Amino acid sequence: MNVIYLKNDELILTKPVAMVSPSGPEEYVELGELSSGDS
Repeated sequence: MNVIYLKNDELILTKPVAMVSPSGPEEYVELGELSSGDS
């Protein structure tokens, strides 16, 4: 898996999501929601 950086509540990927995995976007969305709720 590639490293994901969180900046300004936005997910910054080292590579395009499509290149990471077909189901990647869903996981990233979940991470975004968790980070938003944690703030």
